[in-house]
Amino acid sequence: MDGRVKLPSLSKYFLYGGLLLVLQVATPNLVQGQTIYSNESASLPKAKYTSSSNVHMVGGDVREPFFQSRLGKKIVLEIAPFSEVYGVHLTLTNTRLVATNVTFRNCSIVVAENGAADLTGCFLETTKVGTKGAFYRSSPLPVSGYPHSGTWILLKDCILSETELSYLRPATGNGTNLEGTFQLEQCTVYGPSSTLPDVPLTDSFREYVKHNELKLKACKFTDLVLDTAMLAISEDCIFENCRPGDGAKALSIPGVETLPVSAKFIPATSAGEVAAKYPQLRFTSSSLGKVGSSVAHTATQGVVKLVNQPPAGSLRENFLPTALVQTTPQESRTNPTGTPNEPAKEAEFTGSTTGTMGAPDSGLKLKQTAVNGLLIMSLASGEAGSAARMSAIALPEADNAGNSTLRFNQPVGPMMGKALEEVTKFTQLNSNGWPKGHAIEISFADKYSNKDGPSAAVACALLLHSLISGKELDPNFAVTGDMNADGSVQPIGGVAAKIRGATKGQCKLIGIPVRNESSLPDLLLMDGPTPFASIQIFGIGEFKQAEALALAQKPETTQAAIAEMNQVQELLMRSPAQMGSWLRNQHVIAKLQQVLKNAPNNLSAKYLLMYASGKLPQTLSLAGSIVAIDNSAGDLISTIKTSKGDAFNNIGKSSLGSSLTRLQGLRARCDARARPYADAIINFGTAVKEAMDRPAQTGPRAMEYRVKIRGAASSVESELSRLLNDPTVREELEG
Repeated sequence: MDGRVKLPSLSKYFLYGGLLLVLQVATPNLVQGQTIYSNESASLPKAKYTSSSNVHMVGGDVREPFFQSRLGKKIVLEIAPFSEVYGVHLTLTNTRLVATNVTFRNCSIVVAENGAADLTGCFLETTKVGTKGAFYRSSPLPVSGYPHSGTWILLKDCILSETELSYLRPATGNGTNLEGTFQLEQCTVYGPSSTLPDVPLTDSFREYVKHNELKLKACKFTDLVLDTAMLAISEDCIFENCRPGDGAKALSIPGVETLPVSAKFIPATSAGEVAAKYPQLRFTSSSLGKVGSSVAHTATQGVVKLVNQPPAGSLRENFLPTALVQTTPQESRTNPTGTPNEPAKEAEFTGSTTGTMGAPDSGLKLKQTAVNGLLIMSLASGEAGSAARMSAIALPEADNAGNSTLRFNQPVGPMMGKALEEVTKFTQLNSNGWPKGHAIEISFADKYSNKDGPSAAVACALLLHSLISGKELDPNFAVTGDMNADGSVQPIGGVAAKIRGATKGQCKLIGIPVRNESSLPDLLLMDGPTPFASIQIFGIGEFKQAEALALAQKPETTQAAIAEMNQVQELLMRSPAQMGSWLRNQHVIAKLQQVLKNAPNNLSAKYLLMYASGKLPQTLSLAGSIVAIDNSAGDLISTIKTSKGDAFNNIGKSSLGSSLTRLQGLRARCDARARPYADAIINFGTAVKEAMDRPAQTGPRAMEYRVKIRGAASSVESELSRLLNDPTVREELEG
């Protein structure tokens, strides 16, 4: 659950580069996540920063009545050198971000009205930097040494890897001057996933570029696809292993016979290909000097790393200082309907619970213990699972007469809190009592990401059982599953992704709810036998089965079955390329059959035997098809949810092409009932690609693109709704 809500907005229409855009401006007192209003600048000390919610920094005084923008001099938000920023999504309104030698990973920096970003010597990885909305010239508020425009993005001496840069140029309308500045100087940019701004080609191209000071100067670009106008605004740059985009067209600037561009191409033969594509450009490399970033780094097989960087310091969950996290003044906090807005409050639910009053004291034989839980994260490109260390620690309470409290040591969602209540009831019944006089805390190794869902219930029950019984847990075991108070293990989601994540870690054994076994044929079809040969997967239907697997000292029969299966797996993984041949060996088949006889819930043995017999599934299950489609669609799904007709501003060309390729390859493996859903997403992506490859040059053509994209997005939603609202489908998915 992510707590997102759909916000009311004000819409403005602009014609940009022949494309009709709708700019939706949400009122800041309704902006998703944290909105921080401040009249004073701030500096962040050196540290590692992250944030669980989006941050909208708004500087200046309130503009009545809708608060969609600020007036007055920019405030400055400065990040100390050698800080590291992870997963922060920052919007700047009337605020100037200043960062030197700062690392940004998985971030987005959106420069909104009268905002600015000055980044020097920074490392940007899988990060988006761009402009948004209408930018009014700050008149007259010039900053010495900086562009005259009120809105700008300046990147100097930076390294960019898998980074998307976007410059959204609004058109002028109603006599209002709308503009902004975008500059890269002495930067090193690595592809192929990185994208650069696409500057529109118009009759006033040269005047527009000069007026807004758009330029790429003394930069080095590697493995990039060149946009049409990118070369025209470059100066003293090196292009290594770069090529014109498939949809690029010959540059045409009215009134210009040739446009001199100082550039160097590596290899030299690529210069001819580029020159043939852009005959109006005349390339020369005679004036090249210092090119690219001076920041020490290495780039090997697409992986970029900094060299000799000092440590960033401690991790801070809140990106901004507490003093700045405030709403608008009380007298100003009124929404357009006249109803006062209460300050937003962060949920601090930790799932605290305790045993029944008067329950016998079960005692604690251990003060700390740990187990691996299988968790999942939702990414733009799909779901990613991993084995995460979970720990429990029992500390004496001052008043040791009362029942012990049990809680998570970080805020969690309501489903996880409810699951902990069921674990408490089960533990009290299973142990004939409840410990007294302690504060028991359960923690995750990753304390800084949101946690919710019931899938950690079995892991929590194992932790409590270990503390009470004194039995140590196996560090090579991981588990996932919901659990009721009677000890029955209930199904959860994302099992295939969790198994994939577990195979990449140190775990040798995993337990999954037996009712989730239906996910394993899908895993076998998509991934082959390797996951089953690399880790032992057991189905668990009740807590006792989980305990037998989790204990460091396992029951003799369980340990014997695990050891026998280990022998088979070691043979199969010795030469993965010959795994299919080994699985047809009668001796191996006999071993697997014996394992399954001794441990009927060993699902690895069961599905390796299925593979050996050739009884492979031909298509994914319905649920597996829907999950696979969503994962393969990547950014297309999130784009449909957030933008529809403005899709071309929210997804990169490389991401779009990868998503379409994955979907087209997946379609034949999907359940026939899910294929119309996949087809609808493919049609949407194809419509967006057409608009990218052949930009509209007229208003009617732009409107045609927009209508087509919106219609395709609506078809995706309709197909998914039709699928999920079919009674037979719902019964199958819920069964």
